[in-house]
Amino acid sequence: MCNLITYFNIIKCIYLCLLFASTCGAKGMMMINQKKYSSLLWLIPSLIALLLTGCTNSSVKSSQIKYPIINYSNLASSSTIKLSQKVKTKFFSISIPASWNVNEISNPSGSLYFNKKSDTDFSGGIYCQEYDVNKGESMPETDALLHWMLPNHSVIKNTTQISGLSTDTYLLQVEQSQPAATGDLRTTNWTYIIFFDRNKTTNTKFVAFELFLNTNIASEADAVKIASSFKLS
Repeated sequence: MCNLITYFNIIKCIYLCLLFASTCGAKGMMMINQKKYSSLLWLIPSLIALLLTGCTNSSVKSSQIKYPIINYSNLASSSTIKLSQKVKTKFFSISIPASWNVNEISNPSGSLYFNKKSDTDFSGGIYCQEYDVNKGESMPETDALLHWMLPNHSVIKNTTQISGLSTDTYLLQVEQSQPAATGDLRTTNWTYIIFFDRNKTTNTKFVAFELFLNTNIASEADAVKIASSFKLS
């Protein structure tokens, strides 16, 4: 929407146009007809268009930072994964496949790591993340907050807001590279699903939970299906 200053400028412009017309009178119109001041006729609509453009651009900028919103059931519809293992911590519970190992870590408290029982490589987990209460209150701040929560050398390829879950939830497709000093050019792809708990605070901090899964062990649909089982304690 246009702000009050923009409306005021438009009204002022119209007022000046009317004032110009009323003070010119017949003599002024004759001068315009003689093309001595005909260029002024182009100035008036141009000025109004400029003001209106400024108003429109502000609306476009606010819409460009909004993410698409998709219900979780649509995102998870193609998943065939079976969630037969329920994991519970003091902060949350979640269901995962029986073929996954779970390791709880103490720092930060309540965080988990996952890997397939047939594979010792780390393949995902849930990370408990604190953030300042004044962050994420508007869409630009939420966008910055999502980037801040990711590991170094991460690039967000796509962001979707998930509806239908019990918390404010965002789905991110992330590509992660190795530090340049390693000379390793390989990248890994991850699905991040971030749950914001706006009600739970620790002193001056809000708490968010990041479910992250390597795309080698879970598709986006699988990750969303697992996320739908997430419940805060």
